[in-house]
Amino acid sequence: MGGYGGQKLIACRNVGWVMYPDSGEPMRAQDRLNLFLFLLFLGPFNCFASYSRATELFYSINEGLPAGVLIGNVARDLQIQGAVEEEAGSEGKQQPPQQWGETSLSFCLASQGLGSSYVNLDNRTGELRTSVQEIDREALCTEDNIGSSVVASSSSSPLLSSESCLLLLDVLVLPQEYFRLIKVKVAIHDVNDNAPCFPTPQIHLLVPENSPIDTRLAIEHPAVDPDMGTNGVQTYHLQDDYGVFTLDVEENENGERTPYLIVMGTLDREVRDEYVTLIRAEDGGVPPLVGSATLTIGISDINDNCPQFNETQLNVTVFGNSSLGLLITSVHATDVDQGINAEITYSYSQKVPPSSRTLFHLNESTGTVRLAKRINGDTPRLHRLSILANGPG
Repeated sequence: MGGYGGQKLIACRNVGWVMYPDSGEPMRAQDRLNLFLFLLFLGPFNCFASYSRATELFYSINEGLPAGVLIGNVARDLQIQGAVEEEAGSEGKQQPPQQWGETSLSFCLASQGLGSSYVNLDNRTGELRTSVQEIDREALCTEDNIGSSVVASSSSSPLLSSESCLLLLDVLVLPQEYFRLIKVKVAIHDVNDNAPCFPTPQIHLLVPENSPIDTRLAIEHPAVDPDMGTNGVQTYHLQDDYGVFTLDVEENENGERTPYLIVMGTLDREVRDEYVTLIRAEDGGVPPLVGSATLTIGISDINDNCPQFNETQLNVTVFGNSSLGLLITSVHATDVDQGINAEITYSYSQKVPPSSRTLFHLNESTGTVRLAKRINGDTPRLHRLSILANGPG
């Protein structure tokens, strides 16, 4: 690639010179060199073509087409025949229309990059068709491929949209006297060929049992869909909402949609501590494609239950000669809460007099009551011990 007169130039191929001096003698090496330089600098427009003659051509196709589908005809769509005849007339060539068939134009791709692997160009007719390599927009228009052969579309052209990517091709029209550089842009439009997919098949979510109605909790693993626009994820559904849940979808400024679980009824972990259902993601295709994952909703415990004794009253008789440390009785309470919310400690009520507390020792952790002092004639014959079971908080 070189420059001349402020223009970018493309060198022609298969150009040669046969040079003899007027004397008919063989040309010396130095003369051959001087003549070559003379031709190079005085006749650049015979051997070079300017990019200023480049023309843009737009086509639009769907992804996933089979091989051989016609994308467009470069010669027909640009009316190259009329342009060549007009140019020939302006240069004094005066080629009559009936001799058009004798003018052998050829069409070729200027490079064999990524874009050219998806198309076939007929060198004689200028027809551009899909190749055996299927065009997958999601694979083609990725960050790794964005460059000179593929670009993301941001054009306002009616042939292009933000949902397409562009395949860029340079088509050369030869021979040199009719040279054209055609900048072909092929918009690859998305079709709904991918179903939504959750990044994990199992999604777990914890909801406090005291959550009020309309509590919203984000589901942190939303479905993804490589398709674009309406062919991407549009909405979510629960297979079974158990009458206490529903879903809502929020969309951010980037168009990403996040599902939210909404509490619609009263929860009680002691009644039901887990709900298992399917969450379905649906795209906007016709018909829509669906992906699903298992959603497990765990109900986390709060300390909303009081400990309960198995028995409300115990009657015990202790003999006067009983030894110290004798197990008098043992009380036991239960709490239907979980974890630390179910931990219980025992204590005497404030109604229990100090004399009874001293005589009978209560283990705060186990609820056992043992004789802590010897019984004598001064010991009261009747003791009423009120024991409390205490939960945390």
